[in-house]
Amino acid sequence: MGYYSQVALCVSEKVEIPEYLQTTMESIWFNLVSTSQGSRLYGCDCLKWYDSYQEIEYLERFMNSLNYEDYLFIRIGEKFDDTEYRGGFFDNPFEFRVERRFCYNVNP
Repeated sequence: MGYYSQVALCVSEKVEIPEYLQTTMESIWFNLVSTSQGSRLYGCDCLKWYDSYQEIEYLERFMNSLNYEDYLFIRIGEKFDDTEYRGGFFDNPFEFRVERRFCYNVNP
């Protein structure tokens, strides 16, 4: 079993993802979702984001090497208050963000 997260990484056109990391991402189903204006959005809906996994360690190191304004990483855990943000590429062409809103049925 384990604890699963939804994860996504948006990078600007300035970011070059090394081939070894692209292969690593594909191996854990962290795939390219879309491209726009040279920027890329990667995501995975069900990933065990544990620092002890080598693939995650590679991604962590890579993100730590990036300029703050050139990427935005968001991880949403299973628990309601478990959301992690990294980077500052908020003005991205995908309008990538997390939304919180009420959901209800008015005709039960």
